[in-house]
Amino acid sequence: MQNLILADGSFAQGKYIPEGAIIVNRPPTNFEQWDRVESCWVLDESAKNAAQAEYDAKAYERNRKAEYAKLNQDEMRYDDLVNNTTTWRDGIAAIKVAHPKP
Repeated sequence: MQNLILADGSFAQGKYIPEGAIIVNRPPTNFEQWDRVESCWVLDESAKNAAQAEYDAKAYERNRKAEYAKLNQDEMRYDDLVNNTTTWRDGIAAIKVAHPKP
């Protein structure tokens, strides 16, 4: 299999080399694109920054999920039902306060 840059600038792998394609030594890593003038891979900073911003924007979700996993929620809901308490609701609310949505 050959690593190829096609005439439209996209990456492909295959046995046959289409007209206008260039053979390259490796596939691109994340956020790289082929620079036809310099004949090398270059980092696409805007795509990298956009992906990082999207990842950072969901930090609260990851943090909440980790905290929710620490709770024995089924047991808490059952105990609340039997004992007429609100420990589960209070626990969830505390996590949401500690990790608010942006």
